[in-house]
Amino acid sequence: MFAVSDGAHDGNHDFFFLAPLFKNANASPYFEPAAFNPTLRPSVEICELGSPAADGSRECIDGDPITRFEPGDISVSLTDEMYQVNWQTDDSNLDVLKLYRIRVLIGTKLLGFADVDPMASGKEIKNVQTGENIPLVDGRTLPIKFRIESGALCPENPAVGDATACVASTINLAQGGGIHFAAAGEDFRFDIPPNTVASIGGQVVTDLTFGLEVCDGIDIDLPTVGQCLRVSTFFTIPGVGELVFSNPLLISMCELNAEYHSPDETRQEGFITLHQQDGPLVLALPHAEPNCASIGTSPGESSGWDWLKSLAMGLVAPKPLYAETVVRRTAVLHVGAGGESGALGAQCSSSSPGAPGMQLTTCASSPAVRTPTAISRTAAALIELPRTRTDFQFALPAKMEYVDPADASRTATPGASLPTRVKVTDWDGAPVRGARVRFITPSIEGPGIEIATVLSNDEGVAEFSWTIAAGVNAVVATGRGIAAQNNYPGGTVRPFMPDISLPTDQQQPVNLRLGLIPFAASGLDADLIISSGAPTLSLSSVLVGGGLVVSPVTIFNRGSTDATDRVTSGVYLSRDAVITPSDVLLASTVSDPAVLSAGHGFSWTTSNIRIPATTAPGLYYIGILVDVTNAQVESNETNNSVTKPLTVVGVGLPGPSRSAP
Repeated sequence: MFAVSDGAHDGNHDFFFLAPLFKNANASPYFEPAAFNPTLRPSVEICELGSPAADGSRECIDGDPITRFEPGDISVSLTDEMYQVNWQTDDSNLDVLKLYRIRVLIGTKLLGFADVDPMASGKEIKNVQTGENIPLVDGRTLPIKFRIESGALCPENPAVGDATACVASTINLAQGGGIHFAAAGEDFRFDIPPNTVASIGGQVVTDLTFGLEVCDGIDIDLPTVGQCLRVSTFFTIPGVGELVFSNPLLISMCELNAEYHSPDETRQEGFITLHQQDGPLVLALPHAEPNCASIGTSPGESSGWDWLKSLAMGLVAPKPLYAETVVRRTAVLHVGAGGESGALGAQCSSSSPGAPGMQLTTCASSPAVRTPTAISRTAAALIELPRTRTDFQFALPAKMEYVDPADASRTATPGASLPTRVKVTDWDGAPVRGARVRFITPSIEGPGIEIATVLSNDEGVAEFSWTIAAGVNAVVATGRGIAAQNNYPGGTVRPFMPDISLPTDQQQPVNLRLGLIPFAASGLDADLIISSGAPTLSLSSVLVGGGLVVSPVTIFNRGSTDATDRVTSGVYLSRDAVITPSDVLLASTVSDPAVLSAGHGFSWTTSNIRIPATTAPGLYYIGILVDVTNAQVESNETNNSVTKPLTVVGVGLPGPSRSAP
């Protein structure tokens, strides 16, 4: 088993032990001469190793290390591009029968280690990996020298077998400071004001290291703009939860060009807001003037944040979802946009109310970032994730509502396709294009089932066709971060964003929640028929103006669902066998839905039917038509009538009347 881990020995590709522990680090293929990072505050620990495991590996014994060098004990040489601390071995009471491990850390993240074996002479120490005896300076001092390169705290990119692009620096919070990171076509700035105090769980954090890298994007359904910045932290103080700062942190995204402000920017672009994501929690941050000093005219000399922020839409490269709304111009001034955050790894206080049977949470405590315990402690420390990890990206705050409130509750026949629509708008009520609306069917247990995802169009409308089944149907339009009435019970719906009517220094972060717009539809399987069949007429022919008797009619619901509306039925005289409400009405009745529940019906007895005196002689049909006005939705609308032929005879024509068969 290896007794060393660094860039030359299958470890962190951006960390190297130097002589006298190991020589020729620059021979490693991962050594980058121009990548030394002198801005970090590492610590060094010496621990006693326990007995070997079955695979030969060893771990530090439980408890405190025998020696610990705090960041203030470690020097950095810009000339030699290395960090160094001198270990006075005789102060550690080393046992020549035991092995010891030198560990280099940033916060709790282990960069590398090397195992050593004290010699009986007390004037040498053996490198367990190489077997070389290293003479101690003055017979007691081991210079521990190491090199940390710029990617040492960056996550590994498996595709290239090396770290992703990132920068890292330890900032003295009392003095304040900043980190500049240029990547993915964006110019990121991260600034901490002087006299800032950071704490976690009430404990003050010192020697706080920050890492910046590009991320894939925050997990919201609002239209996002530009690149995503991930800020990670590394520190030693124990505790979980949010890392709170006494002064707000400033996050800026600055792209520069030679052109100045163009007057064709829209008001909607002025609503673009920086968002912060910690685990499932997303916050819309207070607006702030960015730290983009190289712009030339300072933000304070122009119209301030609104001017800068109104430009942000046109300058940071928009994602395809939102690209079509950006004002086109031949020359663009790439200025900056910024926002302020008071905590990293932030936590929620509550979560959005959901629809019954829907487990859709947008607000929960950011989980503590820890590694699995199924691997060795050393391996876990080497892959230790940051203590907090927070993503920042600009997005357009929005809200949604019904296009037609009547769509909230409808009836339809099973198999019918109902257009189901919501409209997404901004603070002013203007349409928002590119918002992602998810249509979900709730379930009794577990999360709902997403049946459609639709982007809002130029009018802000997100629409899909919903196929209705028999019985009760429900679907909910949802949007992570898109406000809806459920977020403002009984109140006016506003997008989740700081109150723009307040001065920027009075604005507060706003927790994004899950907007819900419910739709319900009854799939009516009612099927009204005349179960008694074609009527029996007392006469097969009748004189104009004469009368006849129609046998009782049974109107029946043979469907599986109850009728829901009052139903009008009628007796008609028609020239053909197709009975419609435009035929001559001879008699009618209105029935309540209660008598037409599933599997039930009623009998209707008409009075003496009289043929109008104005009727021309000829062949006619007596027809019975159920649900004349189509008030009741049915699964079959084609079986609502029956007919019987009838001859109408002119007055004075011979021929006796006779009973119909």
